[in-house]
Amino acid sequence: MMKMKIMLAASILCAMTTTCAGAADMTDNIENMAGFPSISSINIPKDDNIVSAVWNGIVQEDTKSFFQKVKFPKNTDFTPLGKDGKFGLLTVTEEGNSVSAFVMNCEFAPVVGKEAMKDAFDAPRLSGKSVSELYGCNVALLGMESVLNGMFLEMAKRINEKPETDPKIPFNMLGVSFLNVEQIHRAQDRPRIYTSGVRAVFFVDGFAVPVYGKGYVMKYGDKYRLFSVLTTDSANEMVKKAADRIAAASVK
Repeated sequence: MMKMKIMLAASILCAMTTTCAGAADMTDNIENMAGFPSISSINIPKDDNIVSAVWNGIVQEDTKSFFQKVKFPKNTDFTPLGKDGKFGLLTVTEEGNSVSAFVMNCEFAPVVGKEAMKDAFDAPRLSGKSVSELYGCNVALLGMESVLNGMFLEMAKRINEKPETDPKIPFNMLGVSFLNVEQIHRAQDRPRIYTSGVRAVFFVDGFAVPVYGKGYVMKYGDKYRLFSVLTTDSANEMVKKAADRIAAASVK
C-alpha cells in the first residue's frame, strides 16, 4: 500500500516535471542511459483506487488534451507544443510583466479505479477508504524528496556501471531539496477540484534551479481532467493565480 501511495505522489511530480516538451524523449534517454523503464511502461497495479485511476489516466493511449475547450483568463495564453496539445507553454501577463510555465493537460475516462474516483468526487462524504488513501498519499508526498534523491543516486550508479561511461559522472550530479509542499487538498468543493504543489530546488552538476510545480485533478461530465504547471520559483505567484483560474474554468 505504501508503494502505491508513493506512486501517486510520484505521479503528481511526474505530471509536473513531464510538462517540458521533450518529456517522452527524456524518459527514453534515461532508459537508454540507465536501464530505467519509460514512464508509460511502469507497471501500476490496476486496482480500484485513486492511485491507479490517475496514473493510468495519464499514460493511457486515448488520453486527450482539453485546454482547447477551456475559456482562459484574459491575461493568459496557451501555446501547444506538438500535434496533440497535451504539452505546451503557458504565458501569463500582469502589469506589463510576463512569465511562462510548461504545461501538461489531459482528459480521460478511467479504465480502473472508477468507484474510487466516484467516491472522491461525487460522494457527499468521503468513505473511510478514500480518506485513508488521500492521507497516505500526503505522507508519501512529504517523503518524496528522499525518494527522488535515491532515484538520482541509483541512476548515476547505473550510468557509471556501463563500460562506455568515461569519465564517470559524480554521484551528486543530480539532487533536489523541497522548500515547501502543498499537500493534496480540495481547492474547490462544488464541483470538487483536488490540487497539490511543490516548491523545490533542483541541483544539476553544482547549479541550483529553483522551481515551482502545481497539479490539479477534477471531474467534468463523465470524464476527469488533469493538468499541471512547472515554472521558475520566482514566477510562482503569477502562475499559481492563473492556474487556479484555469482550474475553475475547466469544470464549467
